Amino acid sequence: MASGRNWKLIVGTIIATCLSGATVIYSPAVASVQSTFNVAPDVLSSMLSLAAIANLVGALVAGLLQRFVAQRVVIILAAALALVGAAPLFINNSFTVVYVALMTCNVGMGIMGATSQSYISLHFDGDQRGEVMAWRTSAQGLSNVALSAGAGVLTAITWYYCFGLYLVFAVALLAAVILLPSEPPFHKEEEKAEKAAGAPASVQEHGRKLTSWTTIMFLLLITATTFLECGIYNYISIHAEANNLGGSVAAGMTISAYQAGLIVSGILAPFVFKMAKQRTLIVAYTLDLIGYVLIFIAPTAIVLFIGAFLCGMTYGIATTRIGVLVAESVRPSQIPTVFSLFQVFGAGGYIVGAPIFSAITGMMPGLMSSNVYLIGIVFAACIIAVVLFSGIERRAALPTANAVEAA
Repeated sequence: MASGRNWKLIVGTIIATCLSGATVIYSPAVASVQSTFNVAPDVLSSMLSLAAIANLVGALVAGLLQRFVAQRVVIILAAALALVGAAPLFINNSFTVVYVALMTCNVGMGIMGATSQSYISLHFDGDQRGEVMAWRTSAQGLSNVALSAGAGVLTAITWYYCFGLYLVFAVALLAAVILLPSEPPFHKEEEKAEKAAGAPASVQEHGRKLTSWTTIMFLLLITATTFLECGIYNYISIHAEANNLGGSVAAGMTISAYQAGLIVSGILAPFVFKMAKQRTLIVAYTLDLIGYVLIFIAPTAIVLFIGAFLCGMTYGIATTRIGVLVAESVRPSQIPTVFSLFQVFGAGGYIVGAPIFSAITGMMPGLMSSNVYLIGIVFAACIIAVVLFSGIERRAALPTANAVEAA
């Protein structure tokens, strides 16, 4: 654990891990790929689906890798995969190479996403853990905005130029090599602890099992949170156009407002944690509910932007808070595994979000886009009720050093 303000470790951790959401790099090139290679929509859709699956595979592999390889090395490996994955496109930019590049880069980002949170959880504690997680969220939002803008400009020149932005992972790789400390992998630490104590590490550790109800509820909560976020990204352009709020221009600005909220969340989250304490998630989801209401009733584009900003800010606060609570409640040796699952369950919200929204809105009268945000309002209210009555934030605290929760 970091003692005091170890700025070298803090800065190194944030720089080395803030690019784990860099899928925005290739998003502007999707339409160009379809027109350049004249591929059918279902083929393109399957490619993007496989890229998402590759990200999940990377997240699952990360938990296993961290047991046998030092976390610093895992982060370097993830950055290297994302860095070299797109390189073949500048030699032979065929559709097959695009496929391979997307799979390789997404495996790397999946590994980095899962490893980054477990790395922070194991190297920082107390208030500093929440602060570093929040700062990473803010840095990730900033990098996504910059990369998205850069990718749009480069795609306008030549479609595959945007993949050149994966060179930024060289910065993450160098930060990990220069700034992050070298430590032995988990199984070495466990063997050492077992020899010293004369008992298995699982007996010595204080914390919950992965199968505890509290841990499972946190994983389901992150799925519900990303499910809500799915509505903003997938339907905002339809909503803006259907309600004469500015069409695609307003939709683009709304996504920018959402990203701005995500960036601001990293600054505000530590203060919200201290002020709201065990009511942080209630505060976050209440603001999210207000954001959805504003989007649903938006009479002007300005109100739409404010709603999106609130949703982005509360998404950052909620996901950071859940990450902190998970890290505080599970056994230290299980942190890499739980954050691999955290990444997978989070992606699950995006995967199931679109078909569920489409299925429900298809059975409702009126504009589909408006119905999406009506569903979001109801869903956010349900999350608030579950968090309030389950006392999940209060349950996350472990009362004594010898307590072991079985359920």
